[in-house]
Amino acid sequence: MKKLLKIVVPVVVSIALLAYLLSQIDMGSFVQVLKSASIPLAALSFLFYGLCQIIRALRFRLLIGKRIGIVNMIRISFIHNLANNLLPAKAGELSYVYLIKKSGLRFTFSISSLIVARVFDLVALSLLLILSLLFASIPFALPGSVLTAAFLVFILGIALVFMLLFFTKRISPILRRLCPKKFLGHLDDTLQIMESHRGNIPSITSHSVLIWVLHLSSFYFLAASLGAGISFWQAIFISVFYVFLPVLPFHGIAGFGTSEAYWTIMLVLFSMPRESAIALSFALHSLNVLFYVILGVYGFATFPKEIT
Repeated sequence: MKKLLKIVVPVVVSIALLAYLLSQIDMGSFVQVLKSASIPLAALSFLFYGLCQIIRALRFRLLIGKRIGIVNMIRISFIHNLANNLLPAKAGELSYVYLIKKSGLRFTFSISSLIVARVFDLVALSLLLILSLLFASIPFALPGSVLTAAFLVFILGIALVFMLLFFTKRISPILRRLCPKKFLGHLDDTLQIMESHRGNIPSITSHSVLIWVLHLSSFYFLAASLGAGISFWQAIFISVFYVFLPVLPFHGIAGFGTSEAYWTIMLVLFSMPRESAIALSFALHSLNVLFYVILGVYGFATFPKEIT
């Protein structure tokens, strides 16, 4: 029953949100937004999006010890990104685990490299959120706790990385006692990856920050191409929270419904008329889907039978 609900709820929520949003606009306004889009800015957005996935592939390759060639790792990154965006509740993460396992690496090792990557992602995103809160002109009141929470996540993330790197032997027994037995293999591999990459932390950190600068900048250029009229730091602020949308249990397939609703709410808060915000949200999401489908299809079409 729970499995059925996990499938049904996102679908129902997506259909309900799409039905409501579509009832609020004339589809001609959506078409007009697409027709008036700036092709150079949209192309720049796609370029940044593609570069983001390539840098992400290079970071994954660094974490697994360069056991897979660069080109194949980029293909894996493209496919992983497609699956992550299409499937609800981050189920697409399993595609990375499966594809890495096909190269001969242990199942637990592939999961552990993903966990390590996500820790660095959290640090990079919290840093960018802090900067956006400091530099973006936000036209609505935000609780002071938002900036405090961002600082705490950033500090805790750095502290976690530091402890895993330099106090592995001391904290390992504590973590093993707290960890359920079925996850001990993942824990051991995670600690092994962190310890083995002690000298690569500057490189992994810079890769992680660059990944998210490119990713969020891609959203800015895409929004700008559609005439959103928001600044760079405002776009970063909006996009950081959008990144976490797929984690929600009611986030539907390819994010349809929830993505448009989120962007509509944020754009209205940034003083855009509601109908314009809805039309732009549909255009924004449609082009974003096009981006990751193009890269994902390329990854599938060129993926070799044997990974080297």
